[in-house]
Parts: sequence; structure tokens; C-alpha cells
Amino acid sequence: MMANFREVFTSEHTILSVVHVENVTQAVHNIRIAQDTGCNGAFLISMRGMDHRNLWNVHQVVQQQIPDFWVGVNYLGAETPLVFRYLSQGVPGLWFDNVEVDERLEEQVMAERNKKVRENSGWEGLDFGGVAFKYQRPVPKDMLGEAARKTMVYTDVITTSGPATGQEADPEKIRIFREAIGNYPLAIASGISPKNVEVYMPYTDAFLVATSLLVPGTEDFDPNRLRQLVKVIRGS
Repeated sequence: MMANFREVFTSEHTILSVVHVENVTQAVHNIRIAQDTGCNGAFLISMRGMDHRNLWNVHQVVQQQIPDFWVGVNYLGAETPLVFRYLSQGVPGLWFDNVEVDERLEEQVMAERNKKVRENSGWEGLDFGGVAFKYQRPVPKDMLGEAARKTMVYTDVITTSGPATGQEADPEKIRIFREAIGNYPLAIASGISPKNVEVYMPYTDAFLVATSLLVPGTEDFDPNRLRQLVKVIRGS
């Protein structure tokens, strides 16, 4: 059974900081910044090839130290069945860059496989699934709506991005997604900043934010930049 995004997050717009994990201390530090600045939650992600089990261990420590804050994980490069079978325990949210839906096909073999693995695992968290996502197989513009529609049965939150890390998504792409999926949850996971977020707010439920809000030359959030983004989104 899929989780309900709107029961987990009740704000009109959900802000999830994405922590580029270097070590436990740095992860805890950035999660506290996310919590203090008014984010709804966060994701941990390793941009430097940290072993998946080690990333899971970091998550466990973070949740022990900050138990009242929602923290998910993106295990970059890990096969979906591996994640659900061995790395989902105690993790309330998982984010996959590729939900493995092929909009050109009627039968979704890989996505169906992943769905069954999830169901058999008994995991009850919230799944963010990448569609037309950076560094994945490109989806032609005239097939974006079809890709989004076919993905609705395979993930809790349809998640898309710009063409690369830190690059904003084409607003027309986001509009097409929204038109195709109606009220289904939609997230953007790249290029969001205080300067551009208002363009996406009419169409988007969740913003996964990182690169534009970091202290230059580090993987640590600038609290002032993150607080400014939250202020723009919250309208206060």
C-alpha cells in the first residue's frame, strides 16, 4: 500500500533540504539547520560514493539525535530491490532518480517488479520516484504527460528535475506534468532558489533543495539562504 503524501506533509508546499553527506557530524549539523529554518524535512544523499550501508548507518544516527524530524534517503546508484529489501528499515522516505517507467510501452516490466518488491518488503514510508530526471534516459517533450500519467501507480510522489544538478527545470515541463496528473503529488529536485521558486509554486507540491543554498565551496547549508527560500515559499 502506498503512503499518502498529504497526510505526511500538510503544508501547501513542502520544503525538503537535500544534505550531501560527508560524515555523521556534518549530516546532523545540516539537518539541524533544515529544522531550525522551517523546512518540513530532509533527504540524505551521498554525492561522493559513500557505501550504501554506511549511508543507512548515518541516517540511523541522525534520526536518533533528531527524532522529531522527517529524514529520508536517496541511495544513489543502488538497485531498487536492494533498497527495499535491506536499506529501508527505519527510513520514512526513499527517493529514486529513476522509477523505471517507459512511457513508450504499455507493459511496465521493471516498474512492476519494483512495485512488487516494495509490497513484499512491508515498508510503509513515502516513495519519491524520478521521472524525466537528470542523468536518466531523456523523455521527449510530447511524451512528458504520458510518462507522468504512467508513473502515478508506481510512486507516491512524482519527482522531476532540470537537466543537471543545480539547473532549474523548464517551467513548461512542470506545467505539462501538472496538467497530466491532476492533484497527484509532484516534486522538483534541482535548481530551486529564492529567485525562481515562485514560478513553480502554482504547479508543485514539494521542493527538494540543495546546491543553490550551500555555502560556496562546501556541502553545508547557508542558514540565511535556506531561511530566505522558506520565507518566499511560505509567503511571510
